[in-house]
Amino acid sequence: MALTDMTFRPAAFSPHLAFVLPAHAGSVAAARSFVRAHLTHRGCGADAQDSAALLISELFTNALRHTPSATIGCAVHAGERHVRIEVRGKGDGADIAPGPAETLDVRGRGLLIVQSICAAWGVQADDQGHTVWCTLPHDAP
Repeated sequence: MALTDMTFRPAAFSPHLAFVLPAHAGSVAAARSFVRAHLTHRGCGADAQDSAALLISELFTNALRHTPSATIGCAVHAGERHVRIEVRGKGDGADIAPGPAETLDVRGRGLLIVQSICAAWGVQADDQGHTVWCTLPHDAP
Protein backbone atom coordinates (compact mmCIF):
# COMPACT_ATOMS: atom_id res chain seq x y z
CA MET A 1 0.00 0.00 0.00
CA ALA A 2 1.42 3.40 -0.95
CA LEU A 3 1.39 6.28 1.50
CA THR A 4 -1.05 8.10 -0.74
CA ASP A 5 -3.49 5.19 -0.36
CA MET A 6 -3.62 5.46 3.43
CA THR A 7 -6.53 7.27 5.02
CA PHE A 8 -7.41 8.11 8.58
CA ARG A 9 -10.44 6.39 10.05
CA PRO A 10 -11.11 7.67 13.58
CA ALA A 11 -12.27 5.42 16.36
CA ALA A 12 -15.15 7.37 17.85
CA PHE A 13 -14.68 5.90 21.32
CA SER A 14 -10.93 6.35 21.74
CA PRO A 15 -8.82 9.39 22.59
CA HIS A 16 -5.78 7.38 21.40
CA LEU A 17 -4.23 7.20 17.95
CA ALA A 18 -1.27 4.96 17.12
CA PHE A 19 0.31 4.28 13.75
CA VAL A 20 3.56 3.11 12.20
CA LEU A 21 4.92 4.60 8.99
CA PRO A 22 7.94 3.82 6.81
CA ALA A 23 11.05 5.85 7.64
CA HIS A 24 10.67 7.90 4.48
CA ALA A 25 10.44 11.67 3.90
CA GLY A 26 6.92 11.28 2.47
CA SER A 27 5.74 9.81 5.77
CA VAL A 28 6.12 13.15 7.57
CA ALA A 29 3.12 14.60 5.71
CA ALA A 30 1.09 11.45 6.42
CA ALA A 31 1.92 11.70 10.14
CA ARG A 32 0.84 15.36 10.19
CA SER A 33 -2.38 14.49 8.41
CA PHE A 34 -3.25 11.63 10.78
CA VAL A 35 -2.54 13.75 13.87
CA ARG A 36 -4.55 16.72 12.59
CA ALA A 37 -7.53 14.48 11.67
CA HIS A 38 -7.43 12.77 15.07
CA LEU A 39 -7.34 16.05 16.98
CA THR A 40 -10.12 17.49 14.83
CA HIS A 41 -12.22 14.43 15.61
CA ARG A 42 -11.43 14.79 19.34
CA GLY A 43 -12.56 18.44 19.36
CA CYS A 44 -9.18 20.12 19.78
CA GLY A 45 -8.97 23.70 18.61
CA ALA A 46 -7.11 24.91 15.55
CA ASP A 47 -4.17 26.19 17.62
CA ALA A 48 -3.66 22.79 19.27
CA GLN A 49 -3.93 21.10 15.86
CA ASP A 50 -1.34 23.43 14.34
CA SER A 51 1.06 22.99 17.26
CA ALA A 52 0.63 19.21 17.22
CA ALA A 53 1.20 19.08 13.46
CA LEU A 54 4.45 21.02 13.86
CA LEU A 55 5.56 18.84 16.80
CA ILE A 56 4.89 15.54 15.02
CA SER A 57 6.74 16.87 11.97
CA GLU A 58 9.80 17.81 14.01
CA LEU A 59 9.89 14.61 16.06
CA PHE A 60 9.25 12.34 13.06
CA THR A 61 11.94 14.13 11.03
CA ASN A 62 14.42 13.74 13.89
CA ALA A 63 13.71 10.00 14.05
CA LEU A 64 14.04 9.80 10.28
CA ARG A 65 17.40 11.60 10.20
CA HIS A 66 19.03 10.39 13.38
CA THR A 67 18.01 6.73 13.84
CA PRO A 68 18.53 3.54 11.84
CA SER A 69 14.79 2.82 11.95
CA ALA A 70 13.06 1.24 8.95
CA THR A 71 9.71 2.27 10.43
CA ILE A 72 8.75 4.98 12.89
CA GLY A 73 5.98 4.57 15.43
CA CYS A 74 3.75 7.44 16.48
CA ALA A 75 1.10 7.81 19.14
CA VAL A 76 -1.22 10.65 20.14
CA HIS A 77 -3.42 10.82 23.20
CA ALA A 78 -5.96 13.65 23.27
CA GLY A 79 -6.95 13.94 26.91
CA GLU A 80 -9.35 16.46 28.36
CA ARG A 81 -6.56 18.90 29.26
CA HIS A 82 -3.48 17.83 27.33
CA VAL A 83 -2.37 16.26 24.10
CA ARG A 84 0.57 13.86 24.33
CA ILE A 85 2.58 13.05 21.22
CA GLU A 86 5.08 10.19 21.05
CA VAL A 87 7.49 9.20 18.29
CA ARG A 88 9.41 5.93 18.59
CA GLY A 89 12.57 4.90 16.78
CA LYS A 90 15.52 2.56 17.13
CA GLY A 91 18.65 3.53 19.04
CA ASP A 92 19.14 4.40 22.68
CA GLY A 93 18.23 8.07 22.40
CA ALA A 94 21.14 9.00 24.67
CA ASP A 95 22.20 11.97 22.56
CA ILE A 96 18.75 13.55 22.16
CA ALA A 97 18.98 17.10 23.42
CA PRO A 98 18.41 20.51 21.88
CA GLY A 99 21.66 22.05 20.83
CA PRO A 100 22.77 25.46 19.68
CA ALA A 101 22.28 26.22 16.00
CA GLU A 102 24.34 28.79 14.20
CA THR A 103 22.47 31.68 12.59
CA LEU A 104 22.95 30.38 9.05
CA ASP A 105 22.45 26.68 9.80
CA VAL A 106 19.66 25.13 7.76
CA ARG A 107 19.17 22.25 10.22
CA GLY A 108 19.53 21.68 13.92
CA ARG A 109 16.57 23.54 15.40
CA GLY A 110 13.98 20.75 15.65
CA LEU A 111 14.24 20.08 19.37
CA LEU A 112 14.58 23.79 20.10
CA ILE A 113 11.23 24.25 18.34
CA VAL A 114 9.73 21.33 20.27
CA GLN A 115 11.02 22.73 23.56
CA SER A 116 9.61 26.19 22.84
CA ILE A 117 6.12 24.98 21.85
CA CYS A 118 5.28 22.16 24.24
CA ALA A 119 4.54 22.20 27.96
CA ALA A 120 6.96 19.32 28.62
CA TRP A 121 9.04 16.84 26.65
CA GLY A 122 11.42 13.99 27.28
CA VAL A 123 12.95 10.73 26.13
CA GLN A 124 12.23 7.20 27.36
CA ALA A 125 14.56 4.39 26.30
CA ASP A 126 14.28 0.62 26.55
CA ASP A 127 15.89 -2.44 24.96
CA GLN A 128 13.98 -1.96 21.70
CA GLY A 129 14.67 1.74 21.09
CA HIS A 130 13.53 5.08 22.41
CA THR A 131 10.45 7.27 22.49
CA VAL A 132 10.55 11.05 22.36
CA TRP A 133 7.37 12.50 23.84
CA CYS A 134 5.90 15.92 24.37
CA THR A 135 2.70 17.41 25.75
CA LEU A 136 0.75 20.55 25.00
CA PRO A 137 -2.53 21.95 26.30
CA HIS A 138 -5.65 20.60 24.57
CA ASP A 139 -6.30 24.08 23.17
CA ALA A 140 -2.66 25.15 22.84
CA PRO A 141 -1.93 28.57 21.39
